[in-house]
Amino acid sequence: MSSLLTHCPSRLRARAVQLRGALGCWLHERWRAECALHPALSKATSIPWVGLCNRSEELRVGSSPDCRSCCWEHSSTLTVARVFPRTGGRLLDVAARQWPFALCSDVPPACATPLFSVIVPVAGRDRIPQFEAVLKGLFAQSLRQFEVIIVEHSSAPEYAAHCPRGVRYIHLQRGAGDAFNKSRAFNTGARSAAGRLLLLHDADVLVPLDYLRSIVERLQDRYDGLKPVRFIFYPSAVDSTETIQSSPVRLPRQVARVEQNNPGISTAATRAAYWAIGGHDERFEERGGDDNDFLDRLKTTRFFDGGFLPAIHLWHPTDPTLENSPRMKAFKSAQLRKPASLRIAELTVPHP
Repeated sequence: MSSLLTHCPSRLRARAVQLRGALGCWLHERWRAECALHPALSKATSIPWVGLCNRSEELRVGSSPDCRSCCWEHSSTLTVARVFPRTGGRLLDVAARQWPFALCSDVPPACATPLFSVIVPVAGRDRIPQFEAVLKGLFAQSLRQFEVIIVEHSSAPEYAAHCPRGVRYIHLQRGAGDAFNKSRAFNTGARSAAGRLLLLHDADVLVPLDYLRSIVERLQDRYDGLKPVRFIFYPSAVDSTETIQSSPVRLPRQVARVEQNNPGISTAATRAAYWAIGGHDERFEERGGDDNDFLDRLKTTRFFDGGFLPAIHLWHPTDPTLENSPRMKAFKSAQLRKPASLRIAELTVPHP
């Protein structure tokens, strides 16, 4: 086969390689996906949608039977969705039947004693449409005992005008030349939070309407933290726009990127556990590393193992200013090599 491909024209050779990859995906991943996507087959084969992964990965059942945890230490994307984007769209459709998505423009009535404080750090005007859609997803939540705290780390308060009455807004001044510091934003929000539970949530991630309720049901008083999302779906720019502008929510028919094991995006923790492990390390700046560090430390508590929910990462332009400098790359690499217990001991974030 390889010798024949060597003598083929480049276009035919590329097509042959593509077909060979599709065949390999069918043999190893697509058939499992088909079992998970058909109710009868899913029941007969005991392959739920949360049970999909790549051929080189291993799953384990989490802290409850409906959760799965991928043993791969890094985040990864599903090959079956990359090779067959329609299968990625069908996977989202099946997940959304169990966990529907909804948007609501009406701000819930203020809660005097919120159970949850949802903290959303923001910066950059290019993500305001996604931010507004994420707020609408939070306003649609079936659990109403929560507050939303928006923390903007920027040189000027650009998001204040986009926060409806009832949403708490905090502006952190960002000096000229300073990098966006998501960790500082999270700590600032956590210090002012009234809820016993914290949801540390990115401003471009749409979640199902039972998102908060399902987290409360699993945390109860037995756990200190969890990562509820099993798969994150990344639709295209056009599909993201259609999703947030449609009513009811119109899900994309194709999703080529479906990710698991993302260390950030959305993490829940009790407020007591958050400060017991030192909160977020504000020395982490620019892009990445902060999520890995915080999750490692949170896992030293009574951590709920496994994800069970879908989430949609809304498309937005990439911000080149968030790229890591050599100095920050070196710092992050050195920090993440340290044991989580040592990193906890290093932090001096005071209890509010």
